[in-house]
Amino acid sequence: MFKIKFDPAGKEKIKQTLKIEESPDYEIVLCRDIADREHDKINLVFELDKLEVLHQWLELYKKSTGRVLSGKTSRGEVRVRFDQVFTIESYGNDVFAYTDKAEISLTAKLYQLEEELLKEGFFRISKSVIVNVARIEAIASGFNGKLTLLMDNKKKLEVNRSYTKAFKEYLSRKEGN
Repeated sequence: MFKIKFDPAGKEKIKQTLKIEESPDYEIVLCRDIADREHDKINLVFELDKLEVLHQWLELYKKSTGRVLSGKTSRGEVRVRFDQVFTIESYGNDVFAYTDKAEISLTAKLYQLEEELLKEGFFRISKSVIVNVARIEAIASGFNGKLTLLMDNKKKLEVNRSYTKAFKEYLSRKEGN
């Protein structure tokens, strides 16, 4: 999603502050000099001493655009509300969000989405799956300490043993709110 055109120290500071990674199929260019902008991309031109202002602006933008994921389907760019997503799954380097109607290719890494979506009611249940807890219809105990989730689209998922304890703790905290 991003291309960062700063010196290595500046690039690292931007990555840490904004919690972003560069990707080969980027849409947004972060640069210091207007000459570094790219005409077919979204360009954010700023001095490094204004990074915190940019960070605050991006956080405000995220809150104001609401609870949506952006990605691509065979029809092109789409935005989907969090409440429409059942699961987010990774297959190798590819990450997909699944809804009733679409498989949406996402550019973010699964670990990035895990951190971002935890407060939105999503929880990681295995090495490759994040589930929308609000879309769980039933939970059953399985063999070997695993849990089986029945989603409201009738898909069954297993909570891996190594995630079961944290998942149960997460659910008990959610119920306490």
